[in-house]
Amino acid sequence: MTAVERARGTMGTAAACDALGVARATVYRRRAPARPPAPRPTPPRALAPVERQRVLETKIDQELSEIDLATSRDPKSTTG
Repeated sequence: MTAVERARGTMGTAAACDALGVARATVYRRRAPARPPAPRPTPPRALAPVERQRVLETKIDQELSEIDLATSRDPKSTTG
């Protein structure tokens, strides 16, 4: 990229990129300052924060109960 920047002063960016085999889009992209990603909009049917928290708590409770069941089983039992 440094070579393109040096050569663009005498021949222009497009000609420098063609001569060096570099894509112009890459040169322009690297010149531009990095932008933070745009925040995603909240979908209209999204759960309210309270509802979301309740769902997560329920899911965690279910997963913990499954872990309790799995650890309480006798490993020698064939019927599970």
